[in-house]
Amino acid sequence: MDLKSIREKYPNLWVATRVLKRDENGQPVDFELLFVGPHRIAVREKFLNENDVCFFYTGDVFREGWLVVL
Repeated sequence: MDLKSIREKYPNLWVATRVLKRDENGQPVDFELLFVGPHRIAVREKFLNENDVCFFYTGDVFREGWLVVL
């Protein structure tokens, strides 16, 4: 499953995925979905000791109306 498919199917949630394939730059491009949930810590704790697992949020990082200081 690719990143776009995961974001479309599970919007605004935290996901844990196992990396199945990487591109020539080492970036993950194919994933096995392991777990989905609304709480970052709960998702991360389930697979913290696993190898080659990626955790990410599928929603927008910056939302309309937010003030962001870089």
